[in-house]
Amino acid sequence: MQVSPAELRAVAVEMDRIADEGIGRLPVIDTPGFLGTLGAFMAGSDVGPELDKIEPARTRSLKVAGGRYRELGAVLRASADAYTDSDLAAATRIAALSDLNTGEMPQ
Repeated sequence: MQVSPAELRAVAVEMDRIADEGIGRLPVIDTPGFLGTLGAFMAGSDVGPELDKIEPARTRSLKVAGGRYRELGAVLRASADAYTDSDLAAATRIAALSDLNTGEMPQ
């Protein structure tokens, strides 16, 4: 598998986008939808009154999830910035060696 620094940076940008536009903009539980609000839709059920208790925990969990996406993006950026083409460096060192099979000492 081969990954370039540019690809790592592109994925980091996508992670930020998901955190900001995806996770960060999810509607709250009682946002009106095509069936009305979820609270109104659930009126009369045993679950309906409990929905208000969910929102604070849901909000906290979305902040945590968004933060994790941002941190992963930061790790990908750091990896791209610290990348060195170790295969190319190794190939250069190997190419600099003289022919080991000639029996002659390198000059």
